[in-house]
Amino acid sequence: MLFWELNNQVQFQILMKKIILIHLLLLMVFPCIQAQITVTKAVFPEVGDLYYTSRDTATPGVMITPDGPNQTWVFDNFIPRFADTTNIIAASQGSVAADYPEADVIVPYLGGEGYADTSGDSVTVIGFFGDGGFGFGSGFNVNLDPDLVALAVPLDYGQSFTDDFGFNLEFDPSNFPQLQMLLDSLVPAGVTIDSIRITYNSVRTSEVDAWGQLTTGHGTFDVLRVERLEYNETNFEVKPSFPPVWIDPSTLGVAIPFAGIDTTLVYDFVNDVAKTQIMTVSVDDITGDILSVNYKIDPSEVVPIVMSSVEHTIEEGFSINAYPNPAFVEVNFTVSNVPSGQYTLNIYNLLGRKLLSRQLLLNGQHLEKLDVSNFPKGSYIYNIVNEDGETLATKRLVVVKP
Repeated sequence: MLFWELNNQVQFQILMKKIILIHLLLLMVFPCIQAQITVTKAVFPEVGDLYYTSRDTATPGVMITPDGPNQTWVFDNFIPRFADTTNIIAASQGSVAADYPEADVIVPYLGGEGYADTSGDSVTVIGFFGDGGFGFGSGFNVNLDPDLVALAVPLDYGQSFTDDFGFNLEFDPSNFPQLQMLLDSLVPAGVTIDSIRITYNSVRTSEVDAWGQLTTGHGTFDVLRVERLEYNETNFEVKPSFPPVWIDPSTLGVAIPFAGIDTTLVYDFVNDVAKTQIMTVSVDDITGDILSVNYKIDPSEVVPIVMSSVEHTIEEGFSINAYPNPAFVEVNFTVSNVPSGQYTLNIYNLLGRKLLSRQLLLNGQHLEKLDVSNFPKGSYIYNIVNEDGETLATKRLVVVKP
């Protein structure tokens, strides 16, 4: 009996060790299964959705890890200084809704209204109304050709895909006073530009190259990481009154800052519940340096920059705009309908540090050029202050590099 009891005890101990080992393996494997999400139509924009994001160019602690599964990223040291608000509305409420009957929602696109179709397995932007991101003022109504597939589902780890989109613009610059002011400063005296043509094409290659947990100041999320490389080409041509042929201004020695080829590398961290990226990290595609981050926030988390004066709006019709925005080497600030007087134009980083200041004597319309070639890539804030120290307007400027 003693032998059988001893043998049973040994067998029992062996069995318990196996059970414990199995439990340990399950504890190791089960969280991995849970964290490896699939993004579905649940994140598609719907009418009434409201979400907030912020942006920062100070990126200490942010590292792009090698691709692979079951990773942990902790990027929780960002203090949002402003909130960009996205409010999804019905396409039928848009400024040019009749031109996009297949669209069901409006999403942000190039600073204006992006008309999107979400009826299938993708969020597809088919056209937009706005300034096209060029800072000329609103008024463009443009069909994308091909369309932009902003998101296709289901989205899983290991997927890769390529897509392209583009558009063509042809317009009379006299309908855009800010652009006309810029052209007048560039072309020789006596030359009239009758038409402008802008052609934009983008090719994107994307890969869901990692998954894991991302922690930001807003919380901890199970995410997929999407590596996206974009090749963007912008061509800018003008047609003078004589000779009436299309001309590339660069052949005349006139540099158009946003024209040419630009490469963009970003990493999107996407969740299967949140309707915007938890975080987007922009990277220099040559050096691998982190340039900026855009991240989901709650508006209660915003710690605004404290300026020395109080912002308010003055005379109706007053405006200040930056062109091009994004800027490369030089940025043009156009001021319209400003009362005669002494003003100061300031540029700040997102931490509130003043980087540049220019004294201006203004009366009505004005074009001011500033060199931002020594600014790192990222977002900045500019404002204009009158001689009483009152801030008349505050806006954002983005600086990019070739």
